[in-house]
Amino acid sequence: MATHEGSIDRLFGSRSHNQSFDMDTRAFVSGVDLLHDPSLNKGVAFTEKERDALALRGLLPPRVSTQQEQVARTLESLRAKPNDLERYIFRIGMRRCSTGSCSITLRI
Repeated sequence: MATHEGSIDRLFGSRSHNQSFDMDTRAFVSGVDLLHDPSLNKGVAFTEKERDALALRGLLPPRVSTQQEQVARTLESLRAKPNDLERYIFRIGMRRCSTGSCSITLRI
């Protein structure tokens, strides 16, 4: 597991869904390990500052977009499906997705 030592409070403020850390060592998940955790992965919604701090440079596309934008694009794709079978297949594929926007979209 990739980790970094130090306080994440100065970067993110109080603890939120954006990071997971061990209170004893103050190490937190970063890099590929963070991207494999659906509860922490924001996909392209990680800011430039977060990408640098969490060792995500080169692991994500260069464009940053908000989780709301990701959800909107996903819903647009879902609504564009021509029939119930295509929508069902799309939703099943979303279950394999490892970003937070996928779980948000599935709850809608």
